Amino acid sequence: MTPFRFWLLKHEYGWHNISTSLAEDGLLRMENGKEIYEHHRAFHSLWRKEGLNPGAWPDDAPVPHIVLDEPDFHPDYFECRSWRIVSARMAEAMALKPDDADLIPVTLTGNCAKAKAMGYRWLRIRTFTDFLDLERTDCSWEWATSRKTGNPYRNVHIRGHFCFLPEAVAPAGLFEDESGASIFATDALALRVIEAGCVGMIFDHPFWKLSARVRIVRGRNGPERHIYNDTFAHYTCTEIGWEDADAGPASLDDYEPERWGEESNGPVQRDY
Repeated sequence: MTPFRFWLLKHEYGWHNISTSLAEDGLLRMENGKEIYEHHRAFHSLWRKEGLNPGAWPDDAPVPHIVLDEPDFHPDYFECRSWRIVSARMAEAMALKPDDADLIPVTLTGNCAKAKAMGYRWLRIRTFTDFLDLERTDCSWEWATSRKTGNPYRNVHIRGHFCFLPEAVAPAGLFEDESGASIFATDALALRVIEAGCVGMIFDHPFWKLSARVRIVRGRNGPERHIYNDTFAHYTCTEIGWEDADAGPASLDDYEPERWGEESNGPVQRDY
């Protein structure tokens, strides 16, 4: 077992830049995003404000309709108007239980033959936990009471890094924290996805969340330090130890690329 157990599932910068450019040019869009949002908001609030499991996506609810007009865009993970989309390969590698998340087939139209072959699904998380140590996490929060059930709940807004309770246990391979803003993955799930060869996502170390150009991510052999250039289209990669990864930045100076400019084992250059 690794010393660190939880990772943030995030889009990878290079693929994110591509998807953002496509969206800005009108080549990647969610046709029924407003309709999906209204249904999702109603079910998601059941957990956050009423202490109830949101349950499975109803059979009669709408499914995402994505239009993509780019024949070469086909990562295993991307986000479309904040909706998380995964390929059939990534879904299989994650091996989630039916009660952990919905994997809802996406309707995909446009000039995108390669993407249509990916078997895309909308990843809708249904597992939540309040495992954050709010005294050490960079956040603001307040107690509130559900109007429907009378149950108290913590209304949490994350500003920066995360810290976990010592007894924190993952309720599933993939789950949301109580702020509803982040998806966490266990180390085992992250490694399965990486070993399956999936692209488009990274598993980011929460202790380094404030950093922009310096990221600590899960690699095939352990933690890696990624230092990005100004456009986030190119980075150097260096394998590091668990102790360095889990220590987090000592100060904001650790976010400067020059801090890590020279590595004795020779960083690998990677391009998109």
